[in-house]
Amino acid sequence: LTYNWGWDAFVAKVNAAGTALVYAGYIGGSGWDWGRGIALDGVGNAYVTGDTASTEATFPVVVGPDLTFNGAGLDAFVAKVNAQGTGLVYAGYIGGSGGDRASGIAVDAAANAYVTGWTTSTQDTFPVTVGPDLTYNGGGDDAFVAKVNGAGTALIYAGYIGGSSRDEGYGIAVDGAGNAYVTGWTWSDQATFPATVGPDLTYNGGFYDAFVAKVNAGGTALVYAGYIGGSRSDLGYGIAADTAGNAYVTGCTVSAE
Repeated sequence: LTYNWGWDAFVAKVNAAGTALVYAGYIGGSGWDWGRGIALDGVGNAYVTGDTASTEATFPVVVGPDLTFNGAGLDAFVAKVNAQGTGLVYAGYIGGSGGDRASGIAVDAAANAYVTGWTTSTQDTFPVTVGPDLTYNGGGDDAFVAKVNGAGTALIYAGYIGGSSRDEGYGIAVDGAGNAYVTGWTWSDQATFPATVGPDLTYNGGFYDAFVAKVNAGGTALVYAGYIGGSRSDLGYGIAADTAGNAYVTGCTVSAE
């Protein structure tokens, strides 16, 4: 309940009538902290992700998945708030020696959390494990996708999605079988971006194309990855998946009809 200097992330629960807050509080340390994505499990625990400049000296790290700040200004973080809003079940970092930011989170029926964002950390320091791509692709930012186990103690998988130019992950969803669906935007064309299957295998020009990718349940590979865009700039921000495995993507575009 104590505010820390600069920006703090916050998490709040609004009652069903919309008349009052059930709980509201901060997640942060002495540096700047931003909350960017939130998800909910079946028993009311809230899962929050974002990025922080606070080291473990002041950030409320507990359990994991990484209790040590990794440097270079910003680490992504993931935190689980208990159903009453009274405390953190876990809170920890995802990052390497570069800059790491997170913007999207989803949770499955087993309380595993799925996080996406972007990073300038290479595989030498980013906690790559299993996949879907264990090698940093360059260009300033790579999108990343990571799965945190239900206890919050470790990453089940973590890897990159990107090409030789800038790539950023913004939205993530998960289906009942544990496949993760990621959207964001990329400046990488099909020569280096891992375009496979579709929905569009050809980069469309402009500054950015939106992308959509499906990561298999084991985190080892992309089931598909492709572009959504036109001749100008297109950005993917939000994604959802239905029980049949269809993905629904939203974002913004300045491409002409």
